[in-house]
Amino acid sequence: MCRHRRTEAARLRALRSISGEQPDEGPAERVLAGVTAESVRPALARALGGLSRADRDTLLLIAWADLSYEETATVLGIPAGMAASRLSRAPRKVRAALGGADPTKEHIDG
Repeated sequence: MCRHRRTEAARLRALRSISGEQPDEGPAERVLAGVTAESVRPALARALGGLSRADRDTLLLIAWADLSYEETATVLGIPAGMAASRLSRAPRKVRAALGGADPTKEHIDG
């Protein structure tokens, strides 16, 4: 579990550097990020639960298991193109279920 969190944190830092955002500067920012993530977890779980099993499996294998389209297709027994189309569909459905907002961009006013 701890290894997973470190990997997830490293991936988030890498994504932020690509998007031009600055990485967390210290403990206060890390705590705020953790509180924000914790507050959206139930809504995100409901949104993921609302996906079809095929879309959810594809999204989780690619986004969280870090599999390629080809690896995901092999695991699910589908063509790689189908994995790609499911991946393009699933995030839109999740955002729609969350009211169109990106919960990772939400901030808690202190």
